[in-house]
Amino acid sequence: MRYQRLAMALVATASILLTACSGDESIERAIESQEGVSDVEIDADSGEIEMETDDGSVVIGGGELPAGFPIDIPGGGEVQVVTETDEGTAVLIAYSSGFDDIVASLQNWIDSNIAEVDSTIESSSPPSISWAMQHDGAAYIIRVVEGADGTVQVAVNVAGT
Repeated sequence: MRYQRLAMALVATASILLTACSGDESIERAIESQEGVSDVEIDADSGEIEMETDDGSVVIGGGELPAGFPIDIPGGGEVQVVTETDEGTAVLIAYSSGFDDIVASLQNWIDSNIAEVDSTIESSSPPSISWAMQHDGAAYIIRVVEGADGTVQVAVNVAGT
């Protein structure tokens, strides 16, 4: 239920932003009128959207890894989305290239910190790898995908922290 409300708020945000022709304040008010959304800030210069909901916070179009984020994320990427709730944290990081180096870096972190990986799924088209594991009472899912243009997306979900 919590993630449904958060997802609905995100859909509402995207819909409003795509169709809006007015200033940022009216967009913020329109998004804040959605059930479960308490505060919205839009930075017109950067395009970053910060939203507080009943379930946690969301930063779209930027942001930083949360303090104490438990995974050593390779440098050189741009944080695209950060979602923090009582149930966990999800981040999306974009890189201009470097699939193999990013995978190697994350694999090194996993090998150094995780006793056992529950599952690994790899694909060659598009190049991707996903790991699911548990560590210190938290569940982790890490997914790395290379786009046709060579860009790389890293999605990390940490639940139970």
